[in-house]
Amino acid sequence: MYKKVICPIYKHFIPITSQRSKSVHTDGKYFLNLEGAVASQFASILQACSDHSLIQQGRQVHAHAICSGLVKNSLVGTKILGMYFLCGSIVDAKNIFYQLDLQYTLPWNWMIRGFTMMGYFEFALLFYFKMLGSGISPDKYTFPSVIKACGGVNNVRLGKAIYDTIQFMGLEWIYLWVVL
Repeated sequence: MYKKVICPIYKHFIPITSQRSKSVHTDGKYFLNLEGAVASQFASILQACSDHSLIQQGRQVHAHAICSGLVKNSLVGTKILGMYFLCGSIVDAKNIFYQLDLQYTLPWNWMIRGFTMMGYFEFALLFYFKMLGSGISPDKYTFPSVIKACGGVNNVRLGKAIYDTIQFMGLEWIYLWVVL
């Protein structure tokens, strides 16, 4: 009834240039064969694609993750989400977010961090409150972005309330880390 879908980059090599790498080959490119790649390999590849100039390669890796059935893997899905934010593609990041298992803190943290990084502080705070409303508890990685977002919208009262939560959880060192 259904035809088998062949992955568009199946058995192809994807060139990935990593300007940040110290071990760049002489031509400056890595060639990665993604056939049979596992989640941890996808995560590493996606991290290498987390640059504005490499978004097309990241999209190819994302497409292959879909074909491989790994996009639903929490590690791979969250790395795709982070890659899109680091590449400046909010729309792609939001689309991935809603496909992930949202019972974990990591995707929520990426949304909050991503919006804060891009200066969309109201959206960062909106996702923080959606996270709380979903029954997900913030962690030590949530608060630095939330505190910064409070500063971005000049809401001292909310920042104080967040700090009170940080103190209640015994994570006061986070506030000092954010301030410094």
